[in-house]
Formats: sequence, C-alpha cells, structure tokens
Amino acid sequence: MRSLSASIILLLLLGFLPPAPALASTTDGTIDASNRYAWSENAGWIDFGTTEGNVHITDSALTGYAWGENVGWISLNCSNDSSCGTVDYKVTNNNEGALGGHAWSENLGWIQFAPTNGGVTIDSSGVFSGYAWGENIGWIVFNCSNQSSCATADFKVSTDYRPTSARTSSSSSSSLAEQTTGGGGHGGRRGSEEGMAEKIAAAQEQILAKRGLTSPASPPSSPSVFRDVPSTSWFSSHVQELATAGILRGYSSPNGTPTGLFGPADPVTYAEITAIAFRVLREDHETSALVPKNRSARGTWASGIIEAAEERGVPVLTTALNVHTPATRAEVIAILLHLLPLASSSGENPYTDLPADHPYRDILLQATSLGILQGDTSPDGTLLHTLRPDDPINRAEAAKIISLLLELRQQ
Repeated sequence: MRSLSASIILLLLLGFLPPAPALASTTDGTIDASNRYAWSENAGWIDFGTTEGNVHITDSALTGYAWGENVGWISLNCSNDSSCGTVDYKVTNNNEGALGGHAWSENLGWIQFAPTNGGVTIDSSGVFSGYAWGENIGWIVFNCSNQSSCATADFKVSTDYRPTSARTSSSSSSSLAEQTTGGGGHGGRRGSEEGMAEKIAAAQEQILAKRGLTSPASPPSSPSVFRDVPSTSWFSSHVQELATAGILRGYSSPNGTPTGLFGPADPVTYAEITAIAFRVLREDHETSALVPKNRSARGTWASGIIEAAEERGVPVLTTALNVHTPATRAEVIAILLHLLPLASSSGENPYTDLPADHPYRDILLQATSLGILQGDTSPDGTLLHTLRPDDPINRAEAAKIISLLLELRQQ
C-alpha cells in the first residue's frame, strides 16, 4: 500500500500534468520506457521513469523524482523544489557516468549514490549498474546482473544519455523523432516544472508537519560499510566502527574483490576470531610464511595467524582442531581475553546454564564482570540468566563483544 505521504503528493499532482513531448538526447537523457525500475529488498520497486517524476540525466547531475510504490517520491536534486538555499544536494554525474551525491526522501531520508562498497554507474549503452545506499532502507539495486538474478527477475534502469567518451559526433543531439519518443517522460514532459516543484514542496511540508518533522538536515558522511548491515540494526554501530578501523572485514570473491557483504548471521570460525584479535593488536600475521602445528591451518590464509596464536599459548587452538569450523561462544571469549587480556575478577555466577566444571567458566564470568557479556534477554529486555556457552556465535554478536572489549582497552 502506498504511504500517506505518497498519496497526498499524488493527489496534488493529478489534474495539472498535460502531455507534451519529452525532450531527450545523449547529453540530456531521460529514462527508458521499459527499463526503469530499481529494486530494494526493504522498499520494493523504485520507478525512475514516471511521467510526473520527469527524470533527466546530464553531464553534471540528475534532476526529477523517482517513485517508490511503498515509499513515495524520491527527489534527485534540490533544484526540483528550489530548496538548494536551505539544503544543497543532488545526484551528481562526472560526465563519464559515475554517479555520486545524494537523493532525498521525506519517508526514507538520504540516499547515497557513491557509498562505500557500492556506487552507481551508467555505461556506454546507457545502462545503470550498481548499488545506492538508503540510510533507512539499505541497498538499492539498479541492475539484476549485479546480483545474478536476471533469470528470476529481469530488471534494470537505462537511459538515452551517454557518457562523454561514448558519444559520436552525430549523437550529441537527438532527432525530433527521438525527442518525442524518448523514455523518462513516457508520454510527456511536465507542463509546468515550476508548478510541479511548488506543489511537491508544499505537499512535503504538509507531511513533515503532520509528523512533527522538519526539513532535512545535511546528508550523512557515510553509510554502513556493508550492504547486509542495515543502519537501523542493533549491531550496525559496532560493525561500522570495527570495519572503519580495519578490524572487521567482509566477504571477498575468489579473486579477492570485496563483495560488500558481512554476513551478520553467519557463525564465527576459530581462525576468523583469532585474526580479528591480532588486528586489534595491530599485528600482521596474515602474510607470514611460518607453518603452524595445526594441520587444518596449513596452506590456508590463516596459516601465519594460527602459528602466532600457538606461540602465544592460546589454549583453545589445539593441533587437532579444525580452525575453519564455527567456534562456540565460550571459545570466542577465551581466545579474545587470552590475546587481549584485561584485569578483572570473575565474580558470582548469574547463569543457570554455566556449570562449575565448565572449562571456560572463570573467563566467562570475568567477561561478565567486565560488561562484555550479559547473557540472554527476553524481547522486553529482561535478563534470562542463560548464556548458552557451547552454542555458536554469529558475526554480529562477535562484533558487539569486540567493540566493547576495544572500548575497555582504550580506557
């Protein structure tokens, strides 16, 4: 169902958008009538080719509005509603199809077009590709080929605009036929751009006022580092902090290219948590040629890391252990506090599932007294007095523990 804001704006738009020819060219492009949709897992389809939105692409910027069926209008340029004097934003183009800058939605907030581990480009055929980042909705995909999903859902955004290096001398201006059948307008340029801007601006102000909100603040400096770490998630700040510091890393393709994915629900392996501990210490063992006693680490990316951990006497990492399998919650704490020790007493045992003979009982109680662990809680935040010490721990949970540990070490 369309949002209240979208419905109000749409009502304001109806009745004053007379059809007229849409002007289009390789230097002032519009959106293709068929290839016009981007996809967001959290927001659904986003249409860059509505008549009302009138998106145009030039060598310097995009103008107009995209329409999200679940989120309403997305402004691509402050010039749309003459608000640049208050907040100067736009989706930029470097004349070679590399987009940047920000779009704004009163329902979604800021959307970045050149985020870390993302970015949107227009190729020599006018096809958009890549990912934009919405601070409240996550990643927006512009081409099904980015996710190898075209066999299931074939979509992309394309335009008759061409990057400077892709133009021929005869393609810099379009014929009358091209101008009247170009994409973007899908039947018409807006009859009055100035009137359109005023109407949408007024509608936005009404919606913001209803919600007790104000006009947008300045764009954010950066999005979440990873596409699968929503900025609203409980673990986002921990992952962001550690990734920015070079302590946490996401997944890479076989050729070493970052995929932009972190895998917050994936389990943490012994090798991964040990590597993270050494990154906190700023010790680089990942390129070491030393051979560990542990056979499972030999000849792998973790070889030097495990060898260094063996030299430090980490008790968890026995020679028979497969270091590429998931570590338990207790083992992760044991590895971290062995390599990154902090002074603290163990205190009383608040957990009903941590027996006196558990091999890591004391170190888990130490972590609890330090505030690194608190155990499980109910949805309303009530402590359940369980720890599940022998269960696997996922990457999001590990990120929080490491972030808290790092904070204590810096005190």
